[in-house]
Formats: sequence, structure tokens, C-alpha cells
Amino acid sequence: MKLFLIETKLPIQPPMPVNYRRTSLDRDTTFYVPKVECFACYDSGIVSNGDNLVNKYIPDYDKDQKGRQNGGQDLAIICHCKAAYGDSQSDDERERVGFRDSLGNIRTTDSIRGEPQALGVSLEKDKIRQIHTDRKACWENTAMVQNLVRNKIAKGEKYETPYYIQVVKEELTKVGDMFSFPSEKAIVKSMSDKQEV
Repeated sequence: MKLFLIETKLPIQPPMPVNYRRTSLDRDTTFYVPKVECFACYDSGIVSNGDNLVNKYIPDYDKDQKGRQNGGQDLAIICHCKAAYGDSQSDDERERVGFRDSLGNIRTTDSIRGEPQALGVSLEKDKIRQIHTDRKACWENTAMVQNLVRNKIAKGEKYETPYYIQVVKEELTKVGDMFSFPSEKAIVKSMSDKQEV
């Protein structure tokens, strides 16, 4: 069988190189503080409580009856920043409604029983502002410490691991077989057993 090449008048393009390099910014080892306007809600409109700062003002917020942290246990706390309000000038032509109306009232929705229910609850502006200030200060301190450690690592110097990293390392050693379920163990065992064909 013979193959015939058909001559074309189109110029042959060299293959496009695959770009696998990260940008220099992505390869930067600098630890950055998140680029948000509101550290209380991280520009989402809903105040986060991963660091328990909300519990300074509402001690039992998102805690079960035994006092254990249980995210989603209570209604969301709606922020007072502009992210919580509607936006009629969004990028696409849809209007973003927001959690608060133009008067600052929290919007409602119908509950599963058909009754109006607020989308969340409100915490005083000064408390939200304090959460923002405290969280921002924590991020700035963390960035400073992380960058000192990273600079020492880059120079090959010895450093003391920050306590919060030590805590996480210790907690991870306790995880053990957390993600090893009996069904997965059975599958792995059956795959490793020699089977006669």
C-alpha cells in the first residue's frame, strides 16, 4: 500500500508548545494576606466563624447542645459590608439580589412550611467591624511569621516551627485510618489476592 502526500498551499505551523510553567507570581513563595475588602465575610456577605471570632459575641453560635463546634447549626450572620447588598451592575446582565435590601433589612425566603424566614441574622455593625479588624490583624501577623519562616528555609537556616503548624502536625498524626473504610479495604484486598484464571 502506497501513501500519497497531497500538496497544500497552507503554511505548515509548528506545533504549539504546551505551557506548563506557572507564572512567576504563582511560583513566588511569599505568603499573602487575602485580597478582600471585608475580612468579616471575605466579600461573600456571610460572616465566617472558622476562627471562632463570632463566639466572642455569641458564645453558643454554631455549637451543639454539648458545646461542640458544629458549622451550620445556626442561621448565617449577614454582614453589613457592600457584599451583603444587591448589585444591579453585575458583569453579566443578571441582577444579584443580595442578603439585605436597600434599607439594610435582611431579606426573607419561604421556609419548607411556606412561612417567611429570614436568610440570616444580624450582628451589630460595631461587632462585625471588630471581627473584621481582629481577623485582618491575624492575617497580617500570620503573613509576617510565614514569610520569616519561608525566608529562613530558602536560605537554609534553622527555624522554629510556629506553634499552630505544630498543632496541625500533631492532629494529623491522630487521623490514622480516617479515610480507610471497610469497603475500600475489601476492594484493595481482593485486588491483591492472586486469582486463578
